[in-house]
Amino acid sequence: MTKYGLTLGLALLAASVAACGGGSASSNGAAAPTVAVAASSGSSAPASGTPGIRAGRGPGAAGTVQSISGSTVTLQSLQGGTLTVQLNSNTVIRKQVLKAITDLQPGNQIFAFGQDNGGTVQARQIQLLAPGTTVPTGRGGPNGGGGRPGGNNGSGGNATTGQNGATFVSGTIDSISGATISVKKSDGTTAKVALASRGRIVEQAAATTADIKSGEFLTASGQKQGNDLVASAVNLADQNPRANGTNGPSQ
Repeated sequence: MTKYGLTLGLALLAASVAACGGGSASSNGAAAPTVAVAASSGSSAPASGTPGIRAGRGPGAAGTVQSISGSTVTLQSLQGGTLTVQLNSNTVIRKQVLKAITDLQPGNQIFAFGQDNGGTVQARQIQLLAPGTTVPTGRGGPNGGGGRPGGNNGSGGNATTGQNGATFVSGTIDSISGATISVKKSDGTTAKVALASRGRIVEQAAATTADIKSGEFLTASGQKQGNDLVASAVNLADQNPRANGTNGPSQ
């Protein structure tokens, strides 16, 4: 996993939490602090002395859950070591829920990534977003690696191409025809998105610590405290979206 993977995961995490209103309420009703998104500063090195915890605009961590004891989650980091994420009463926890293309409708906001194929992005994953969600796009967009405007997506500038040739599209669904989704970007241009054969559609839903299970993929953002990350926000998925299998490279 490169910096591309962690930063995209944190961008999606921030988007899902921001959709709750920035100062979101946790499952116990406490106000959560604003989530900072880890962003590339030209270096993929993690914070000094803390393997797997990235510095940048805000520390973040990602990995596979090894164990959870009370409010302490131990991850196998993307760099191969272990790291600790601390939860508290203000931590906003969300999880991915699988959706079908029939659950999508015009007016929905989505974020998709995949490979461009003749002007249509074959999406490995489409995320259904809450109304009002803002996903970072353009140069240095979700991949955090200085993306460039997509040149093969119709109107130009309506998609971002990042590392590994992945193309990112976010916007509002204008229409759906069969398996092809027409997405209107904030700049008024339109991009076409189709779900790849092994792709999937997900939506973020509220979760609690009881939903954190060994083997799940966890992305967190918050504040570094010693060698730990004190999480203000956590996102759960049944797999690393960059892994092979159902949705191929992504996070």
